[in-house]
Amino acid sequence: MLERDENGNKLCIGCEEWKPEDDFSRAAAATDGLNYVCRECHALKRRKTVYGLELDAYEALLVAQDGRCKLCERAPSDGSPLEVDHNHKCCPGPASCGHCVRGLLCQTCNKGLGLLQENADILMSAAEYVLLNDSALTLLMESSLVPQALPTC
Repeated sequence: MLERDENGNKLCIGCEEWKPEDDFSRAAAATDGLNYVCRECHALKRRKTVYGLELDAYEALLVAQDGRCKLCERAPSDGSPLEVDHNHKCCPGPASCGHCVRGLLCQTCNKGLGLLQENADILMSAAEYVLLNDSALTLLMESSLVPQALPTC
């Protein structure tokens, strides 16, 4: 029988707290199919290992940003933690020395920044594109290349 407390909670070997099974990610190799450390402890270890950030440094960034993404200024609506962003020019791999951490981003902004290669020219071009261009359909209609019967917004 797998060890659980009277409420069915599992013991995290990281923080040594009894937590609900939902607080643990799946691990096929584990006896009970769940990781031995809770998601929170796993995230703490990853921040330390990958970004050189202790919990107090992460929390200081979180407070300084009022719990909001540094780019879009929204708090994650799904309760997910903000992700650590670092300058890949300093540390080109997935890990950071800890000195090039720029801030905390929501998952969407962090992925977007990465997909645009953290390239300032591409980011500026994307901003100009969004700010200066209507839909291609509107531009084509204005140029009389498309019949006016097409729908508009």
